[in-house]
Amino acid sequence: MASSNNDNSGAAIVMVLFMLAAYMLLIIAAIFVSAMAILFTVLSIMAWRQPIRFVNDTITPQEAHAFVRRGLMGAWIAPLLIGVGGLAIEIAINWDYVLFYIWGGYCAGSVGMVLLLGEQSDPGRPLVEYLPPQPEPSSRSAPQSLPAPPREPFRFASWDDGER
Repeated sequence: MASSNNDNSGAAIVMVLFMLAAYMLLIIAAIFVSAMAILFTVLSIMAWRQPIRFVNDTITPQEAHAFVRRGLMGAWIAPLLIGVGGLAIEIAINWDYVLFYIWGGYCAGSVGMVLLLGEQSDPGRPLVEYLPPQPEPSSRSAPQSLPAPPREPFRFASWDDGER
């Protein structure tokens, strides 16, 4: 009769399923960010010379230039950092995937920086939107307010207020 109380196969299966789910989420996020990079790059090329409206926002040429510039900087910096990091920690980098490194750098530089900076990336846009002052209502159209009733002067409470 062989009994084993330290059987960890159930925990191993749970760990493998967890890692598989995390890997799938990473792939889905990479596909989503790649699609966003392609869409916004096409919109940036369309807005290269004149502003365009997309959904409820306007893409200006300055924003388009900044988006593509950050993407191109990321496309150069990512493979450089991968190479330098590989040399620093002495691991072999598979340079067959250099196009993926470049594309990942473009996505991180363009879409990643837009997500990090948000609305702060446009220095010409005010952080608070001010509304113009509303015109004062004319005295003819405003209803006459009644005078306030006279108020009783304030007095402090005393211990025998309930008995009166």
